[in-house]
Amino acid sequence: MTTLDELGKKLKLQQSSLNNNYLMTYENEIVSRWSGECDIVVISDDVPLEMLSIFSERFPLSKVLILTYKKNINILNDSINKAKIIQFPSINELLEWSINLGSVDVIIEHSSNRKSHKLNLFKKLFLHLKENGLYFIEELHAKFINSLIDCEGDDILDLLNKISHLSIASKEQKDGSDKTILGISEHVNKVTTIRKLAIVEKQGHTFKGLRSQTACDLIKTGSLIGTNIFYSNSLNSFTSKNRSDGNIKKFVLSQHNPVFAIPPTYINKYEYACCAPGQVVYVGNYLLPDTFRMQYQKNLSNRHIRPLENHFYSLTDPSPTLDLDGDFLYLDSEYPSHFGHFTSEVVSRLWAWKQLKSDLVNLKVLLSVKKGTSIPSYAKKILNSFGIADEDIQVFDDVVRVRTLYTASPYYVIGGHVHPEIDKIWSTIREGVIGGESRIKGDRLFIARPVSGVRKCLNPEPLEKKFLDAGFEFFSPENYSWEDQVRTFCQAKYIAGYSGSGLFNTMFCDNTKHLISMGADSYNSINDHLICSAKNIDLDYIWSDSLVKHGKSWSLKAFMSDYNFNYERDEEYLDSVLKKLN
Repeated sequence: MTTLDELGKKLKLQQSSLNNNYLMTYENEIVSRWSGECDIVVISDDVPLEMLSIFSERFPLSKVLILTYKKNINILNDSINKAKIIQFPSINELLEWSINLGSVDVIIEHSSNRKSHKLNLFKKLFLHLKENGLYFIEELHAKFINSLIDCEGDDILDLLNKISHLSIASKEQKDGSDKTILGISEHVNKVTTIRKLAIVEKQGHTFKGLRSQTACDLIKTGSLIGTNIFYSNSLNSFTSKNRSDGNIKKFVLSQHNPVFAIPPTYINKYEYACCAPGQVVYVGNYLLPDTFRMQYQKNLSNRHIRPLENHFYSLTDPSPTLDLDGDFLYLDSEYPSHFGHFTSEVVSRLWAWKQLKSDLVNLKVLLSVKKGTSIPSYAKKILNSFGIADEDIQVFDDVVRVRTLYTASPYYVIGGHVHPEIDKIWSTIREGVIGGESRIKGDRLFIARPVSGVRKCLNPEPLEKKFLDAGFEFFSPENYSWEDQVRTFCQAKYIAGYSGSGLFNTMFCDNTKHLISMGADSYNSINDHLICSAKNIDLDYIWSDSLVKHGKSWSLKAFMSDYNFNYERDEEYLDSVLKKLN
């Protein structure tokens, strides 16, 4: 068999032993590690057509992809066997496209050799490698060519040196290092230099996080293995008709916008998707958008995964321990036994159940639970009320691989939007409730915070007396069955209480006209606004003074802070709200 180097010498390539002698190294590694059959990506801004020719001939069983942003080349035949070449107008377009790359075994970088290009390509592409994959960087001597230095800061050699140092650094040194470099360094097993060639070996699995529309686009291009079985963008926005007001007008304007941008609605189908407890789901090296409950934030996040660089993430142990055969609708939650997250985020995907169940009679819903526990009783009752039988509820507490998984876009995104059709889901659940009784006699309901809960009002006595005097009956939902909770909420025409998941049963009401929600000014949740907008319930929000404030960035401690009701500032506003109820 003709060697890669011999093929290179025929074409007088500088990468051959005629000059730099890179090709022998590539062949040795590819043959010894993968027996000549792997996924190879070459970035060539010098001889892309020649690289396509020699790699496709030497490794006919491998997938070979040549990426180039070289101008003035005529690509007449862009594929040979399993090899393909893609030309980009610039490196920026190449980097933007790289999300389509998926996971590969080998990346060979011989770009324009500009300093910024070599750095950006490595940072953007390295984490696409599979475990034990190799990233080759040619022409390291470009560091010393002034005409190629087009940016400030480290060169690729300096970056590799820092990565090597971090692999043996102390915890204190790592904690004080650049987070981008640290994230990459933790997935570098070894850095080797052979004269002007660097070889960086990958360790561990890394996953690319996807947003909803990106996943649908990647399915269309074939980069993400899946099928889009339903897609609609007929509703672009939703304007709520309810009245929304509050004691601090700047918060009303910033948090209670009546217009919601509605993203496309979709159902996707995946074969052999892997699911980890806590709403982590992936196919190949892609973390599906269903991993990220707050899809429209600047940064995608999930507390069970670690962010790295460029929307890449690492998982503690991604290997599945069990195979689940059958059809499943994915309804998992990042907070599996939290009432508020279940009623908002899990329920918001139930619209897909009836659409799928008519054709898939054996369809089940899939949710995770904490190790050694079972699904909360309220969660089972809500699913039952929607028409999902016990035998159609599948739970898991370890990483599983699912034969056929269906994922649906949410109708309700915390901090984002609410789809007006979600009230049909809430109504179906309410109508399916069996049993239960109202625990109030009148139509005015006050929801208290649990004594042991967080975000407590520290001076509630005068405040609560006002509601008692106004005819409100106090109710602690956690002390009653979920059926009793729904019946109690549904009897109320006016609901008031402390902000949080205790008020979430308002979504199941069919009689409520007005909600009064009271919480800390650091509790910037807009759940009450979302629920009231979808149900056309008037909302008055009263923000109080939190003990802990948000600083330059959002703070969980501030979000969970206790607070004091500001009687001097807000008592008059509360009195005016209560008078409107008469």
